[in-house]
Amino acid sequence: MKLEYLEEFLFLAQIGNYSAAAESLFLSESTLSRHIMALEKELGTELFVRGPRRIALSRAGNLLIPYAQRATAAMSEYADLLAEEEGERLRLSVGYIRSILQYGIMDHLQRFRRENPDIALLLMDNTSEPLWQMVKSGECDFAFCYEYPFFDGGELERIRLVRDTMAVALPVGHPLAGEKQVTLRQLRREHFILQPKNSALYKTCMQLFRDAGYKPKVSAYANGAQMLDLVSQGGGVALLEKERFRFECPPGVLTVEVDPPIEKYLTLIHKKGALNPVEERFLHFIRERLEGETAEQ
Repeated sequence: MKLEYLEEFLFLAQIGNYSAAAESLFLSESTLSRHIMALEKELGTELFVRGPRRIALSRAGNLLIPYAQRATAAMSEYADLLAEEEGERLRLSVGYIRSILQYGIMDHLQRFRRENPDIALLLMDNTSEPLWQMVKSGECDFAFCYEYPFFDGGELERIRLVRDTMAVALPVGHPLAGEKQVTLRQLRREHFILQPKNSALYKTCMQLFRDAGYKPKVSAYANGAQMLDLVSQGGGVALLEKERFRFECPPGVLTVEVDPPIEKYLTLIHKKGALNPVEERFLHFIRERLEGETAEQ
């Protein structure tokens, strides 16, 4: 089993679209499709359910996710450690949330790898809150994650890279679907589809509901694409990053902006203090590539 096929499988699972995933991976759509079919043939099962506009993980695909993540992470770490032992390469560890795929950050990380072959870049996938702790403990040199007000970031430098706002996903035909903007108070009678309770986005949403003066009725807990699938089936409404809908908005779902705007920042974090030359090189690279998108700190 080729490790690159597992990496491509994970990427495609996040994006949910062959064309967008292939473009980010610098592959043709036919090549990516051929790699996934080869992986499915080797495993003897379908990993995706193909739809007319997007794809979704099959039951077997969902089961494969954690194993593929562990396998790719372990092999990447082994290769980097081996190179480091041999004194051939410098080492840099960068954590990231899977949502960075919607902002194109992974493209920049891949380019950094190509342009800096002397640096072994170790990527670690996690959610925002654990990534903050990993950087604070020194397990990660940098991390791309969302900035949340309840995180204790006293030991960390925070560089805001991309400003996003929250929007509400509604099923087609919903009474509010024709509105340009809605307030959270207007949604107080809705049933919400929220992210799992241990996620930072869940905590943020619950604080927003408290500020709006009510406790939401929850119909389901799910992640990203699954949340939108439930919305399309009439299972409720969902609050998500506006940028996400560019890649993951299935038929039957409309989005409406929230008034007043709820800002959310994709942030690059690192420990306070002097950076070593490798860290300086990485930070300069990211800032240079995102200069047009960088928000005021």
